Amino acid sequence: MTGEMAVLPESVFSSLQLLLKASSRDVVQKICRDSFPSSALGSSQLIDDVSSNLSVTAGEASQVIRAAHALTRHVVYTGLTSAERILAAFPDDFHQNLKNLLTKIILENVSAWRSEAQNTGNPGGPRSMRVRTSDIHTDHGTRQRNSGHHVGWAGPDKGPAVCRR
Repeated sequence: MTGEMAVLPESVFSSLQLLLKASSRDVVQKICRDSFPSSALGSSQLIDDVSSNLSVTAGEASQVIRAAHALTRHVVYTGLTSAERILAAFPDDFHQNLKNLLTKIILENVSAWRSEAQNTGNPGGPRSMRVRTSDIHTDHGTRQRNSGHHVGWAGPDKGPAVCRR
């Protein structure tokens, strides 16, 4: 893996490779947008749509949804705001064109996703959210274990502050 932010499991990226079966950029963009909300996980309608759009099994569609959900949430919750930082989240051997497309889609949607995440009924109020990734890299380069504690945003350009309870 490359870069400081490459903490997602390899299974996320292998599932994302199924997006190469999409007929257009719009299909990939729709899957990414539709996969961001927590309600997307297990949605039979979304699984059917993705299965049909990618010509994959329902199980593979579910994997793609979970992978897109994990990637988009990772970007939002770790405060990645530049193409360079998002690209660093991908393994070196990830399909270059798909990596660039996903990065572009994420950059187009990250502000809306961040607002959506901040304004939902997450524990701790509207300015906090639950992190599901197991590792968070802080800006000063240390690695910190996190088991789903509350995370509050310090500002639009800063990374999250982790509760230490």
